[in-house]
Amino acid sequence: MKVLSRLLSRLLSRLLFLIPVLSCCSIKESRDNCPCYVTLDLADFASISACEEGRISILNGSSLYQYDILPSDYAGKSYDCRVMRTSSVFTAVVGCEGALFSGDSLVSAPGKQWPALMADIVSADCQGDREILKMSPEKEYCTAYMTVSGLADEDIGAYGFRVKASCRGICLSDGKCIKAEYSAIASGPSEDSVYSVRMPRQDDYSAILEILVFRDGCEECIAERKLGAMMKEKGYDWNSQSLDDIRLIINLGTATADLLVVPWEDEFFDEQI
Repeated sequence: MKVLSRLLSRLLSRLLFLIPVLSCCSIKESRDNCPCYVTLDLADFASISACEEGRISILNGSSLYQYDILPSDYAGKSYDCRVMRTSSVFTAVVGCEGALFSGDSLVSAPGKQWPALMADIVSADCQGDREILKMSPEKEYCTAYMTVSGLADEDIGAYGFRVKASCRGICLSDGKCIKAEYSAIASGPSEDSVYSVRMPRQDDYSAILEILVFRDGCEECIAERKLGAMMKEKGYDWNSQSLDDIRLIINLGTATADLLVVPWEDEFFDEQI
């Protein structure tokens, strides 16, 4: 019995010796096939109460994944996912109501205004076990507010405006403009004779403003103004992280227009929306 006891004791000691060795082997194994766990902090997006629809787009290497979200669900919460260990691009967008998704592109519907889109695009190498990314919404639209003068109040409703531009949306994986004609008629007039139309980010200053008149159910363009050139002259920057708005003072009697670039936080525009 003593011999058997000594043998069992030696065997047990050897097994105990092997436990840390086996543990070390598992740690040293390649973790290339293990996922990277990613946390997206969407708190700032959740605070945009006017936006009901949103989407998360993940470009993981060459694979694209997209998920619809409700921004309000992420107040004080995060969006968690796991991806393969490779360079990835994470995009969060809210306010995309009415726009069209096609792969990693988001474009305006034909003839419709570009939505009041807020977005952020963040790149990460995702080579480790975890990534924590803060997503901060940036304004991806320019609103042109047009205040009209030069006509009797009862005649203003017979007029309208259309904006035409060379870019119709954005690529969700890099933020670049989607080259395709954009055309939208302004909303309005309001009680204060103000029209408004949203434009997506542009990569040039070729936008045109058409002045329209409506007669017998038909529309006629009576004048054109080089809106893009006016914006460039006033120092408008399409490369800003958050796009500014513009205000146009248009005299329909003489078809003249003056333009002012206004930061989008300005209280004047909060009253007009």
